[in-house]
Amino acid sequence: MSSVIFMSSLERQEPGGKQLRAFIQIEERNGVWIGSWREAEGSEHSPNTYVWYQGDRFDELMASLRKQLQERRREGFVPLIQTVNGPSGAVISDKARKTQMMIYYAECHPNEAVYEQLRKWRREQSAPEGRSPFILASNRVLHMIAAYLPHTKEELLQIPGFGEQKTGRYGEEIMQITRQHNRNTAFPLDWVLGRIDVMAFSVWMEQEQEKRAKRDLEREEGKRKLLEASTEGRTLEELRVELSIPKRELLQWVEELDRDGYEMDALVESGLESMTAEEQQLVMDLFRQKGERYLKPIVQLLFDEKEQKQLDMDLVYEKLRLLRIKYRKNLPPVKPQAS
Repeated sequence: MSSVIFMSSLERQEPGGKQLRAFIQIEERNGVWIGSWREAEGSEHSPNTYVWYQGDRFDELMASLRKQLQERRREGFVPLIQTVNGPSGAVISDKARKTQMMIYYAECHPNEAVYEQLRKWRREQSAPEGRSPFILASNRVLHMIAAYLPHTKEELLQIPGFGEQKTGRYGEEIMQITRQHNRNTAFPLDWVLGRIDVMAFSVWMEQEQEKRAKRDLEREEGKRKLLEASTEGRTLEELRVELSIPKRELLQWVEELDRDGYEMDALVESGLESMTAEEQQLVMDLFRQKGERYLKPIVQLLFDEKEQKQLDMDLVYEKLRLLRIKYRKNLPPVKPQAS
């Protein structure tokens, strides 16, 4: 199976006012990278195609193409308008393209020391909030903050994925880290677009799409196994080991399948076996009184700070999520409002 990752056009002025157009192309065919050059003098001529590189080393592919392009430019070829489309040729908006380029540049120019400081901050901040660290900021957002080093809130707002709400809440703490470091780049970040190797970026975009497709496929396969397990009497822990995924992600799948109308009662009950009926009822009563959307307020009502430090809070939140599934299932259906 072959897929074209990148294509760009160049032209050279020929004697008599004619123009010779050529195309540079990168494709991936069953794990093999192919870089080629094709020129056509006109519709009456057959196109001439030259394979510049064929192999499994992406770095060698890019080195070969850059060298050959320099030669062609010396011969008078100039690039036409270069555009970068999304994976598989899908057109993406200018804003989305800029965001992807900023992510790509940050990944190509990592600042691991600052990134580790930011990860430590995220871990310490998320624990008392009872939230997943990735809700505060994804790894990619932290990589961008580490690479670009914003020193003001206005600069932090230019980092995709870190909007006004998070900047207002966490901005000062983040900048206490970034201000410790000098930077070689500046804000605003418009310069990023001019520093990108367009060919390498296009290949990266295609690879990202393939990774997303693989993750989606694995997710659907995991949910299928989850449905099978729910009818076979297997436990959540057995599934977690078999699927090699974090318990939190497994519980998200259970929630999604339950919302879609699938029977998840047996799996939910298997995860609640260690809780007494009285303990479960206490939590259900708190859900009714305080609401079940946010779990941190429920935790604060159940345990004081000293108790929370002594408990396995991941396990506590796991039980609460399972009880929330059970609670929501027993809620009366919402009646549609009369128009």
